[in-house]
Amino acid sequence: MIDRSAVLTLATPLHHGSERSRIKPETLPAGAKNNYTPHRRLPVLLKNGDVQSVTLVPVVSGNSIRHLWRESLVDVTLHTLGLKRKDLPKNVLETLVSGGGMDAADAKKNVEEEEKLEKAKSRKKAIQPSVPILVRDRITLRAAVPILSLFGCSYGNRMLPGLVKVGWAIPALKQTEHITNIESSIPYSEDITSFQLMTRHDLFKEEMEEEQKSRQSIYYMEVVSPGIPFAHSYSIDLSTPVERSAMQLAIDLFKENPYLGGKSSTGHGKVKTDQWYANLDESPSLYIEFLEKNRDVLVEYIKLWNKPEQIVKVENGKEEIEFPQDLSVELDRLVSERDKAIQHELSKKIASVVK
Repeated sequence: MIDRSAVLTLATPLHHGSERSRIKPETLPAGAKNNYTPHRRLPVLLKNGDVQSVTLVPVVSGNSIRHLWRESLVDVTLHTLGLKRKDLPKNVLETLVSGGGMDAADAKKNVEEEEKLEKAKSRKKAIQPSVPILVRDRITLRAAVPILSLFGCSYGNRMLPGLVKVGWAIPALKQTEHITNIESSIPYSEDITSFQLMTRHDLFKEEMEEEQKSRQSIYYMEVVSPGIPFAHSYSIDLSTPVERSAMQLAIDLFKENPYLGGKSSTGHGKVKTDQWYANLDESPSLYIEFLEKNRDVLVEYIKLWNKPEQIVKVENGKEEIEFPQDLSVELDRLVSERDKAIQHELSKKIASVVK
Protein backbone atom coordinates (compact mmCIF):
# COMPACT_ATOMS: atom_id res chain seq x y z
CA MET A 1 0.00 0.00 0.00
CA ILE A 2 1.19 3.50 -0.89
CA ASP A 3 0.29 6.42 1.40
CA ARG A 4 0.40 10.10 0.50
CA SER A 5 -0.54 13.13 2.59
CA ALA A 6 -0.77 16.91 2.29
CA VAL A 7 -1.68 19.99 4.28
CA LEU A 8 -4.27 22.05 2.42
CA THR A 9 -4.60 25.60 3.75
CA LEU A 10 -7.69 27.58 2.86
CA ALA A 11 -7.03 30.62 0.70
CA THR A 12 -10.75 31.46 0.52
CA PRO A 13 -13.81 30.55 2.65
CA LEU A 14 -14.73 26.87 2.41
CA HIS A 15 -18.29 25.52 2.24
CA HIS A 16 -19.05 21.80 2.32
CA GLY A 17 -22.80 21.61 2.85
CA SER A 18 -24.74 19.33 5.16
CA GLU A 19 -28.33 18.78 6.26
CA ARG A 20 -29.80 21.17 8.80
CA SER A 21 -30.04 19.88 12.36
CA ARG A 22 -33.18 20.20 14.46
CA ILE A 23 -31.53 22.92 16.55
CA LYS A 24 -30.40 26.05 14.79
CA PRO A 25 -26.73 26.95 15.25
CA GLU A 26 -26.08 29.66 17.84
CA THR A 27 -23.91 31.54 15.35
CA LEU A 28 -26.75 31.83 12.83
CA PRO A 29 -27.74 35.48 12.23
CA ALA A 30 -30.90 36.51 14.05
CA GLY A 31 -32.81 37.28 10.86
CA ALA A 32 -32.25 33.84 9.34
CA LYS A 33 -35.10 31.36 9.27
CA ASN A 34 -34.70 28.08 7.43
CA ASN A 35 -32.79 29.65 4.55
CA TYR A 36 -29.37 28.39 5.61
CA THR A 37 -27.00 25.50 4.97
CA PRO A 38 -24.58 24.40 7.71
CA HIS A 39 -21.09 23.09 7.06
CA ARG A 40 -20.44 19.36 7.21
CA ARG A 41 -19.14 18.31 10.63
CA LEU A 42 -17.68 15.18 12.18
CA PRO A 43 -17.39 14.20 15.86
CA VAL A 44 -13.67 14.48 16.67
CA LEU A 45 -11.82 13.91 19.94
CA LEU A 46 -10.00 17.14 20.79
CA LYS A 47 -7.08 17.05 23.21
CA ASN A 48 -5.87 20.09 25.13
CA GLY A 49 -3.29 18.85 27.62
CA ASP A 50 -5.07 16.42 29.91
CA VAL A 51 -8.48 17.74 28.89
CA GLN A 52 -10.31 15.77 26.23
CA SER A 53 -13.68 16.32 24.63
CA VAL A 54 -15.61 15.18 21.57
CA THR A 55 -16.63 18.13 19.41
CA LEU A 56 -18.35 18.48 16.05
CA VAL A 57 -15.54 19.86 13.89
CA PRO A 58 -15.93 21.19 10.30
CA VAL A 59 -14.45 18.72 7.83
CA VAL A 60 -14.44 17.76 4.16
CA SER A 61 -15.57 14.22 3.42
CA GLY A 62 -13.22 11.83 1.65
CA ASN A 63 -16.07 10.91 -0.67
CA SER A 64 -16.37 14.47 -2.00
CA ILE A 65 -12.60 14.68 -2.61
CA ARG A 66 -12.65 11.27 -4.23
CA HIS A 67 -15.39 12.48 -6.59
CA LEU A 68 -13.36 15.57 -7.53
CA TRP A 69 -10.36 13.46 -8.45
CA ARG A 70 -12.46 10.88 -10.26
CA GLU A 71 -14.35 13.40 -12.36
CA SER A 72 -11.15 15.25 -13.25
CA LEU A 73 -9.98 12.10 -15.05
CA VAL A 74 -13.20 11.53 -16.97
CA ASP A 75 -12.91 14.36 -19.48
CA VAL A 76 -9.21 13.66 -20.09
CA THR A 77 -9.99 9.98 -20.63
CA LEU A 78 -12.94 10.58 -22.94
CA HIS A 79 -11.06 13.23 -24.92
CA THR A 80 -8.08 10.91 -25.44
CA LEU A 81 -10.44 8.16 -26.58
CA GLY A 82 -12.24 10.52 -28.96
CA LEU A 83 -15.51 10.31 -26.98
CA LYS A 84 -17.79 12.99 -25.56
CA ARG A 85 -20.07 12.92 -22.54
CA LYS A 86 -23.14 13.78 -24.62
CA ASP A 87 -22.58 10.76 -26.84
CA LEU A 88 -22.64 8.23 -23.99
CA PRO A 89 -25.81 6.61 -22.56
CA LYS A 90 -26.75 8.00 -19.17
CA ASN A 91 -25.94 4.86 -17.19
CA VAL A 92 -22.56 4.46 -18.90
CA LEU A 93 -21.61 8.07 -18.18
CA GLU A 94 -22.79 7.77 -14.57
CA THR A 95 -20.63 4.68 -14.13
CA LEU A 96 -17.56 6.65 -15.19
CA VAL A 97 -18.36 9.93 -13.43
CA SER A 98 -19.97 8.81 -10.19
CA GLY A 99 -19.49 5.06 -10.04
CA GLY A 100 -23.01 4.20 -11.15
CA GLY A 101 -25.57 2.87 -8.73
CA MET A 102 -27.34 -0.26 -7.60
CA ASP A 103 -30.28 0.44 -9.89
CA ALA A 104 -33.15 -2.04 -9.72
CA ALA A 105 -33.65 -2.08 -13.48
CA ASP A 106 -29.95 -2.67 -14.13
CA ALA A 107 -29.85 -5.36 -11.47
CA LYS A 108 -32.75 -7.16 -13.13
CA LYS A 109 -31.06 -6.85 -16.52
CA ASN A 110 -27.83 -8.32 -15.15
CA VAL A 111 -29.67 -11.21 -13.53
CA GLU A 112 -31.49 -11.94 -16.80
CA GLU A 113 -28.23 -11.89 -18.76
CA GLU A 114 -26.58 -14.13 -16.17
CA GLU A 115 -29.41 -16.64 -16.56
CA LYS A 116 -28.92 -16.57 -20.34
CA LEU A 117 -25.23 -17.23 -19.85
CA GLU A 118 -25.88 -20.23 -17.63
CA LYS A 119 -28.22 -21.67 -20.25
CA ALA A 120 -25.63 -21.08 -22.95
CA LYS A 121 -22.95 -22.89 -20.96
CA SER A 122 -25.03 -26.06 -20.84
CA ARG A 123 -25.45 -26.28 -24.59
CA LYS A 124 -23.15 -28.04 -27.02
CA LYS A 125 -22.11 -24.75 -28.54
CA ALA A 126 -21.50 -23.20 -25.16
CA ILE A 127 -18.50 -20.94 -24.95
CA GLN A 128 -16.03 -20.61 -22.11
CA PRO A 129 -17.15 -19.40 -18.65
CA SER A 130 -15.33 -16.11 -19.27
CA VAL A 131 -18.05 -15.02 -21.70
CA PRO A 132 -18.86 -11.39 -20.95
CA ILE A 133 -22.09 -10.15 -19.44
CA LEU A 134 -22.47 -6.44 -20.27
CA VAL A 135 -19.06 -5.39 -18.89
CA ARG A 136 -17.79 -8.96 -19.33
CA ASP A 137 -16.45 -9.40 -15.79
CA ARG A 138 -14.71 -7.54 -12.99
CA ILE A 139 -11.24 -8.62 -14.08
CA THR A 140 -11.74 -7.19 -17.56
CA LEU A 141 -13.32 -4.01 -16.23
CA ARG A 142 -10.37 -3.39 -13.90
CA ALA A 143 -7.80 -4.12 -16.61
CA ALA A 144 -9.44 -2.03 -19.35
CA VAL A 145 -10.62 1.02 -17.42
CA PRO A 146 -8.06 2.32 -14.89
CA ILE A 147 -10.45 5.03 -13.63
CA LEU A 148 -12.86 2.36 -12.43
CA SER A 149 -10.05 0.23 -11.08
CA LEU A 150 -8.87 3.19 -8.99
CA PHE A 151 -12.19 4.58 -7.81
CA GLY A 152 -14.53 1.60 -8.16
CA CYS A 153 -18.08 1.36 -9.45
CA SER A 154 -21.32 -0.55 -9.18
CA TYR A 155 -23.32 -1.87 -12.10
CA GLY A 156 -26.61 -3.64 -11.65
CA ASN A 157 -26.18 -5.96 -8.65
CA ARG A 158 -22.39 -6.07 -8.80
CA MET A 159 -19.59 -3.94 -7.44
CA LEU A 160 -15.96 -3.32 -8.37
CA PRO A 161 -14.05 -2.14 -5.27
CA GLY A 162 -11.71 0.78 -5.88
CA LEU A 163 -8.00 0.62 -5.12
CA VAL A 164 -7.84 4.19 -3.79
CA LYS A 165 -8.84 5.04 -0.22
CA VAL A 166 -9.43 8.77 0.24
CA GLY A 167 -9.49 10.10 3.78
CA TRP A 168 -11.41 12.92 5.42
CA ALA A 169 -9.80 16.34 5.44
CA ILE A 170 -9.58 17.37 9.12
CA PRO A 171 -8.49 20.78 10.45
CA ALA A 172 -4.85 20.69 11.52
CA LEU A 173 -5.27 22.43 14.89
CA LYS A 174 -3.52 22.35 18.26
CA GLN A 175 -6.18 20.01 19.63
CA THR A 176 -6.05 17.62 16.64
CA GLU A 177 -2.29 17.04 16.54
CA HIS A 178 -2.79 13.51 17.88
CA ILE A 179 -4.89 12.75 14.77
CA THR A 180 -3.14 14.70 12.03
CA ASN A 181 0.47 14.31 13.30
CA ILE A 182 0.97 17.93 12.28
CA GLU A 183 2.18 20.52 14.79
CA SER A 184 -0.08 23.56 14.93
CA SER A 185 -0.36 26.71 16.98
CA ILE A 186 -3.95 27.34 15.86
CA PRO A 187 -6.41 26.54 18.66
CA TYR A 188 -9.87 25.19 17.99
CA SER A 189 -12.66 27.72 18.34
CA GLU A 190 -16.24 27.99 17.15
CA ASP A 191 -15.06 31.18 15.46
CA ILE A 192 -13.25 29.24 12.74
CA THR A 193 -16.65 29.04 11.04
CA SER A 194 -19.25 31.72 10.37
CA PHE A 195 -22.41 32.20 8.35
CA GLN A 196 -22.00 34.11 5.12
CA LEU A 197 -24.84 36.07 3.58
CA MET A 198 -25.53 35.03 -0.01
CA THR A 199 -27.96 36.40 -2.58
CA ARG A 200 -29.81 34.70 -5.40
CA HIS A 201 -31.35 36.49 -8.37
CA ASP A 202 -34.74 35.17 -9.49
CA LEU A 203 -36.18 36.01 -12.90
CA PHE A 204 -39.73 35.92 -11.57
CA LYS A 205 -39.11 38.06 -8.50
CA GLU A 206 -41.68 40.69 -9.53
CA GLU A 207 -44.45 38.08 -9.46
CA MET A 208 -43.72 37.03 -5.85
CA GLU A 209 -45.21 38.18 -2.62
CA GLU A 210 -42.94 40.33 -0.46
CA GLU A 211 -42.22 37.54 2.01
CA GLN A 212 -41.37 35.15 -0.83
CA LYS A 213 -38.92 37.69 -2.27
CA SER A 214 -36.99 37.74 0.98
CA ARG A 215 -36.69 33.96 1.14
CA GLN A 216 -35.77 33.65 -2.52
CA SER A 217 -33.12 36.32 -2.73
CA ILE A 218 -31.24 35.87 0.56
CA TYR A 219 -29.79 32.78 2.17
CA TYR A 220 -26.93 31.91 4.51
CA MET A 221 -24.25 29.28 4.33
CA GLU A 222 -21.70 28.31 6.92
CA VAL A 223 -18.08 28.61 5.84
CA VAL A 224 -14.69 27.81 7.33
CA SER A 225 -12.38 30.81 7.59
CA PRO A 226 -9.45 31.34 5.20
CA GLY A 227 -6.10 30.41 6.73
CA ILE A 228 -7.31 27.22 8.40
CA PRO A 229 -5.10 24.26 7.40
CA PHE A 230 -6.62 20.84 6.69
CA ALA A 231 -4.68 17.59 6.92
CA HIS A 232 -5.52 15.09 4.23
CA SER A 233 -4.24 11.74 3.01
CA TYR A 234 -4.99 8.97 0.55
CA SER A 235 -3.64 5.49 -0.11
CA ILE A 236 -3.53 3.03 -3.00
CA ASP A 237 -3.67 -0.74 -2.68
CA LEU A 238 -1.52 -3.00 -4.84
CA SER A 239 -1.69 -1.42 -8.30
CA THR A 240 -0.07 -1.32 -11.74
CA PRO A 241 2.14 1.46 -13.15
CA VAL A 242 -0.73 2.50 -15.44
CA GLU A 243 -3.11 2.85 -12.50
CA ARG A 244 -0.61 4.87 -10.48
CA SER A 245 0.02 7.02 -13.55
CA ALA A 246 -3.71 7.77 -13.78
CA MET A 247 -3.77 8.60 -10.06
CA GLN A 248 -0.82 10.95 -10.44
CA LEU A 249 -2.65 12.68 -13.29
CA ALA A 250 -5.69 13.17 -11.03
CA ILE A 251 -3.51 14.71 -8.32
CA ASP A 252 -1.78 16.99 -10.86
CA LEU A 253 -5.16 18.13 -12.20
CA PHE A 254 -6.28 18.86 -8.64
CA LYS A 255 -3.16 20.97 -8.12
CA GLU A 256 -4.06 23.00 -11.22
CA ASN A 257 -7.61 23.50 -9.95
CA PRO A 258 -7.19 23.38 -6.15
CA TYR A 259 -10.73 23.70 -4.83
CA LEU A 260 -12.58 21.75 -2.13
CA GLY A 261 -16.25 21.71 -1.22
CA GLY A 262 -18.97 23.60 -3.04
CA LYS A 263 -19.46 27.04 -4.55
CA SER A 264 -16.09 27.03 -6.30
CA SER A 265 -17.70 29.07 -9.08
CA THR A 266 -17.96 31.94 -6.60
CA GLY A 267 -14.39 31.48 -5.38
CA HIS A 268 -15.08 29.30 -2.34
CA GLY A 269 -12.82 26.47 -1.24
CA LYS A 270 -9.54 27.41 -2.89
CA VAL A 271 -6.53 25.87 -1.14
CA LYS A 272 -2.80 26.46 -1.21
CA THR A 273 0.07 24.54 0.31
CA ASP A 274 3.80 24.00 0.54
CA GLN A 275 3.16 20.46 1.80
CA TRP A 276 1.71 18.76 -1.28
CA TYR A 277 1.21 15.02 -1.82
CA ALA A 278 4.53 13.37 -2.68
CA ASN A 279 4.66 12.22 -6.29
CA LEU A 280 3.96 8.61 -7.15
CA ASP A 281 6.56 6.65 -9.07
CA GLU A 282 4.91 6.98 -12.48
CA SER A 283 4.49 9.87 -14.92
CA PRO A 284 0.92 10.83 -15.96
CA SER A 285 2.02 10.35 -19.57
CA LEU A 286 2.00 6.56 -19.11
CA TYR A 287 -1.79 6.61 -18.62
CA ILE A 288 -2.30 8.74 -21.73
CA GLU A 289 -0.09 6.35 -23.72
CA PHE A 290 -2.18 3.42 -22.47
CA LEU A 291 -5.37 5.10 -23.70
CA GLU A 292 -3.88 6.01 -27.06
CA LYS A 293 -2.42 2.54 -27.64
CA ASN A 294 -5.72 0.80 -26.82
CA ARG A 295 -8.14 3.45 -28.09
CA ASP A 296 -10.05 1.28 -30.56
CA VAL A 297 -10.41 -1.61 -28.12
CA LEU A 298 -11.57 0.58 -25.23
CA VAL A 299 -14.06 2.55 -27.32
CA GLU A 300 -15.66 -0.61 -28.72
CA TYR A 301 -15.73 -2.15 -25.23
CA ILE A 302 -17.36 0.87 -23.57
CA LYS A 303 -19.95 1.20 -26.32
CA LEU A 304 -21.08 -2.39 -25.69
CA TRP A 305 -21.72 -1.85 -21.98
CA ASN A 306 -25.30 -0.81 -22.57
CA LYS A 307 -26.03 -3.08 -25.54
CA PRO A 308 -26.79 -6.63 -24.38
CA GLU A 309 -28.83 -7.09 -27.54
CA GLN A 310 -25.56 -7.05 -29.49
CA ILE A 311 -23.93 -9.86 -27.52
CA VAL A 312 -26.95 -12.12 -27.07
CA LYS A 313 -27.51 -14.01 -30.33
CA VAL A 314 -30.48 -16.18 -31.23
CA GLU A 315 -29.81 -19.15 -33.48
CA ASN A 316 -32.42 -21.79 -34.25
CA GLY A 317 -34.57 -20.41 -31.46
CA LYS A 318 -31.77 -20.72 -28.95
CA GLU A 319 -29.90 -17.93 -27.21
CA GLU A 320 -26.14 -17.81 -27.04
CA ILE A 321 -23.94 -15.06 -25.69
CA GLU A 322 -21.14 -14.04 -28.02
CA PHE A 323 -18.69 -11.18 -27.76
CA PRO A 324 -16.94 -10.03 -30.94
CA GLN A 325 -14.05 -12.45 -31.31
CA ASP A 326 -11.43 -9.82 -32.14
CA LEU A 327 -12.49 -7.70 -29.17
CA SER A 328 -12.38 -10.71 -26.84
CA VAL A 329 -8.80 -11.38 -27.89
CA GLU A 330 -7.79 -7.80 -27.15
CA LEU A 331 -9.58 -7.74 -23.79
CA ASP A 332 -7.83 -10.99 -22.86
CA ARG A 333 -4.56 -9.27 -23.72
CA LEU A 334 -5.33 -6.36 -21.38
CA VAL A 335 -6.25 -8.77 -18.59
CA SER A 336 -3.02 -10.70 -19.13
CA GLU A 337 -0.93 -7.51 -19.17
CA ARG A 338 -2.44 -6.30 -15.90
CA ASP A 339 -1.95 -9.68 -14.27
CA LYS A 340 1.74 -9.69 -15.26
CA ALA A 341 2.13 -6.13 -13.94
CA ILE A 342 0.55 -7.08 -10.60
CA GLN A 343 2.77 -10.15 -10.31
CA HIS A 344 5.81 -7.94 -10.92
CA GLU A 345 4.64 -5.50 -8.22
CA LEU A 346 4.18 -8.41 -5.81
CA SER A 347 7.68 -9.66 -6.53
CA LYS A 348 9.13 -6.21 -5.78
CA LYS A 349 7.11 -5.97 -2.58
CA ILE A 350 8.24 -9.38 -1.38
CA ALA A 351 11.86 -8.60 -2.24
CA SER A 352 11.74 -5.34 -0.26
CA VAL A 353 10.27 -7.11 2.79
CA VAL A 354 12.73 -10.03 2.67
CA LYS A 355 15.68 -7.66 2.23
